[in-house]
Amino acid sequence: MTSKMYKMLDTMGQPCFDGCPMTQLSAMTEMLNIKTEMNLSEAATDRISQFVNHFFPTNIANRPIPNFNKIKRELSLLGMSHQSIDCCPNGCMIYWKADKELIQCKFCCTARYNISAQTNKRVPLAKMEYFPLTPRLQRLYASNTTAEDMRWHKFHHREEGVMCHPSDAKAWVHVDNLHPDFAEEPRNVRLGLCTDGFQPFGQFGQKYSCWPVIVTPYNLPPGMCMKQQFLFLTILIPGPRNPAKGIDVYLQPLIEELKELWEVGAITYDAVLKQNFNMRAILLWTISDLPAYAMLSGWSTKGKFACPSCTEFTEAFWLRHSKKHSWFDNHRKFLPYDHPFRLDDHSFTKGKSILYGPPLHRDGSYCYDEVSSLMSVTELGGIEYNAIAGKNIGWKKRSIFWDLPYWKDLLIRHNLDVMHIEKNFFENIFYTILGVPGKSKDHTQGRMDMEQICHRPSLERDNDGKYPKAPFTLSKEQRDVLIKWIDSLKFPDGFASRLGRCVEMDKLKVFGMKSHNCHVFMQRLLPVAFREMLPDRIWEAIIEISLFFRELTRKTISVPDIEKLKVDIPVILCKLEKIFPSSFFDPIEHVVVHLPDEALLAGPPQYRWMYRFESFLGSVLKTKVGNKARVEASIREGYLQSEMGTFASYYFPDDVPTKAHRVPRFDDGALINDDASVSIFAQKAKVIGASSRRYMDQNESHAVHSYVLQNCPEIEPFREAFINTTGSTSDCDTMLQKHFPLWFYHHVQNDMTDHPRWVRALSGFPSPYVTTYQTLNINGYKFNTVARSEDRTTSNCGVMVKCTSYDGSTLEYYGLIQEIIQLEYQDYKVIVFKCEWFEPSNRGTRVHAQYKIVDVNIQYRLRTVDCYILASQADQVVYVSYPSAKKRVNRWFSVIQCMPRAFVEKDGEGDSNDEEEPSQEFQENEPGISFQIELDFPELQRNDGHSSQLLTSTTPVYMDDALDGAYDNELVDDEDNQDYEGNAQVTYDDDDV
Repeated sequence: MTSKMYKMLDTMGQPCFDGCPMTQLSAMTEMLNIKTEMNLSEAATDRISQFVNHFFPTNIANRPIPNFNKIKRELSLLGMSHQSIDCCPNGCMIYWKADKELIQCKFCCTARYNISAQTNKRVPLAKMEYFPLTPRLQRLYASNTTAEDMRWHKFHHREEGVMCHPSDAKAWVHVDNLHPDFAEEPRNVRLGLCTDGFQPFGQFGQKYSCWPVIVTPYNLPPGMCMKQQFLFLTILIPGPRNPAKGIDVYLQPLIEELKELWEVGAITYDAVLKQNFNMRAILLWTISDLPAYAMLSGWSTKGKFACPSCTEFTEAFWLRHSKKHSWFDNHRKFLPYDHPFRLDDHSFTKGKSILYGPPLHRDGSYCYDEVSSLMSVTELGGIEYNAIAGKNIGWKKRSIFWDLPYWKDLLIRHNLDVMHIEKNFFENIFYTILGVPGKSKDHTQGRMDMEQICHRPSLERDNDGKYPKAPFTLSKEQRDVLIKWIDSLKFPDGFASRLGRCVEMDKLKVFGMKSHNCHVFMQRLLPVAFREMLPDRIWEAIIEISLFFRELTRKTISVPDIEKLKVDIPVILCKLEKIFPSSFFDPIEHVVVHLPDEALLAGPPQYRWMYRFESFLGSVLKTKVGNKARVEASIREGYLQSEMGTFASYYFPDDVPTKAHRVPRFDDGALINDDASVSIFAQKAKVIGASSRRYMDQNESHAVHSYVLQNCPEIEPFREAFINTTGSTSDCDTMLQKHFPLWFYHHVQNDMTDHPRWVRALSGFPSPYVTTYQTLNINGYKFNTVARSEDRTTSNCGVMVKCTSYDGSTLEYYGLIQEIIQLEYQDYKVIVFKCEWFEPSNRGTRVHAQYKIVDVNIQYRLRTVDCYILASQADQVVYVSYPSAKKRVNRWFSVIQCMPRAFVEKDGEGDSNDEEEPSQEFQENEPGISFQIELDFPELQRNDGHSSQLLTSTTPVYMDDALDGAYDNELVDDEDNQDYEGNAQVTYDDDDV
């Protein structure tokens, strides 16, 4: 197939006509790429082709851009193969291999075909779409663009104890050690598999659950790994129902192919090394939310054994009044044996001390022995047999993944999805503190259960039979203030979607917070939102769980940091158990204790969570549904065409806009100077909008020129000569600032040495006439002036810079951009920010001693002429006020540092050449925060009044979770409102994206 493809490329590589720069191949492939990326209909594509052909000479026999059907025929060799496999409409079996000729289901006897009475034509009642994986992996080596990157994992620099990629983790190294013959060939592929359901017709359309299975290779570097073009759709399970436990039926072709790729391999051509090799592949793990975790693994994530790590050794118990299982007081066993919480029989379960340790880790061989007694759902009688054999255990089936010969040897087989866990954990905290009816975990039934379980006077009913208002619940006035605060939040462009769209101000309600909203709120806003609202001890426990997720989800994680999180998280959960009622602790709150263990085994969560996959479902597959009567067929055709267009785009010139050559969101443009040999003139920036000219007075000119000179490392010899000339080493910074510019000018002018042109330009003062702008893109950031940000919904005017003095001391300054100024040194240009800085003293800037939260007091500003920094030195921050119902005005604002969207960890360093997806989730990259966990946690009381009636857990939900088309341009196009606790009172559509 590869040789045929190259022959086709040579044949169609001729110019469209004499003198035309485009070939027939490039014309058709670019048209195909436009059609697939813009989701154009075939009719629209033909109209565009017809219009463009009018501009070509009429004497050409073959039009350069034919109609779409001809484009598909001519480029058919660029496409990938697929198979449509008939299946039982009840999901019992697929008509495949030995069962290919059957005409009815061997399980339920349902007919295979619907026979037309008029034409006698047999039409299958259901079909699954299978996209073979092998040719898609082979294509990665058929292109020079990706073939070399597929070997990156083998040769990239590794730092001991630091993980920035799955190849740095124990699970990857374990496979290499077990199978040295596999590890010896760096082109062998490591894979991850994900599945999730989505609703192709939107929230208010027909109920239809479509389940794709996606596979992605992990060989690629961080800047390419898991990008959309490397997420391969392999199976499309037909709707309208969820496949549930029967998903194994549809996975059979893929498992068969994976076994072949492991045991035999596939002969593949490497376009870079110009040789054939035998490509093998291994599936490292699966990625899914908890409901899909049960479908893939066979372990039930409902009921008492919902935790797949604790398994049957869980201590979950049934809440008689709330009518659900609770994981309250399930975390003291994870504490060190000398921890005081273990012997606390007052704050947790009444009279209970914990003297034993956590459950032992069960390896794959142990699990394999357990499931060996069960049957696969693909076997006759398997479902009925498993219903009896798995009645009192967590295993409900023998998953088809155990058919892979290496599956039991893997350190981790199924991943807990941090995205959904973080989202559900946040929602439980947020809605419980706000007291949202139907979503709060603090309700009458929960209080009744709490009275029986533990001693919690602050939550027990009083002599009048009324339950007191919980100390962790906001008053109505506080809720109103908080919701108005959420509506007023402004973030830098690209940091997060506007949370104000999730607020209904006339009713003061919050609705429709998507996964990325919850991600940002949990990690950055939760500590700010409740600092002035809740008692200190409750706020401290909340900020600790916030910092836990923030540290866990860094793009680069270190083993010591994760081991510390492993020690800290049981303490944090125990603190929360001393605050919230037992009904708060669902499986989601419990499985958090196992996340550090998975990070130690598999590496950074960004390669094992579902943001990229959810985005793929929403922005790629969902948009391909053109014919709502044939959902799977529409997605199949659209996806196959997209594959052709994506592969062809690798060969387009860089100036052709495609997904492979995407212009960054904040394009830095080109170098502002032709001569980039000097760092200060090597700025790469792009100014946006109108400019204006103004005159700088002598004081301004001296101040900005002095700063430029002090931050040019190439003139360090001149600075040292100046210090030696003064004969004093005291207060060098002041001497350099005041006297060095003039000394440098006279020194260069009077020196007979033939200095470079840039030295003579820099020695003279900049032109007093400068150009100012309102907006600048630089280093992956978008900066605006304060005036520009005032009337906008985003805030891009906050900056932070780290300054190092001559004696080596470092100080961080926080400020606001007042002007963006372009200086001119003869033919050289330098862009600087004129800022208004907050005082770095204790009255202007403070850092929380325990949690390292930085605050600035907007009342205290530095009054100095020295207010300039180089634009290239600026890091972006945003200042967020603390919501408070108190009458006094709080002038302290929390500082939230932002990272450039184009920042990608590669070999432990940032590389801004790899642009992230438009829907890329926000992640931390700033230095780690080392916070200490305090043990002293007294009983909390609230004396501001009683609530005459608590909302029960059956109260109807008044919050509107429906997301309409107005939110389709969110950063992450996913929404999977799933109820992990299995409560009957609140239902979500678990197929929704």
